[in-house]
Amino acid sequence: MDVHPTIGPKLRAWREIRGLALRGLEERTGIPFSQLSRYERGLETPTYARSLVLAKGLGVPVEDLWSHSPAPEVWRALRVRRAARGA
Repeated sequence: MDVHPTIGPKLRAWREIRGLALRGLEERTGIPFSQLSRYERGLETPTYARSLVLAKGLGVPVEDLWSHSPAPEVWRALRVRRAARGA
């Protein structure tokens, strides 16, 4: 399966924007912690059905996860994370 190049960072950014730890997202979605971690690290891409569950758990439209243009708040979160890493 191909890995979507931007879904992992967007999942993590939305989760952090919502103030959730991986365990909190696991509770909201029923998707195991380890699987969520693989999605966020870009090791795997969620199916569309799983993306619907993730979007609902995060309170965002599913299109925001799959779009190549993240929502403005996601861009801000990604920039802050990069700046903190010194990248």
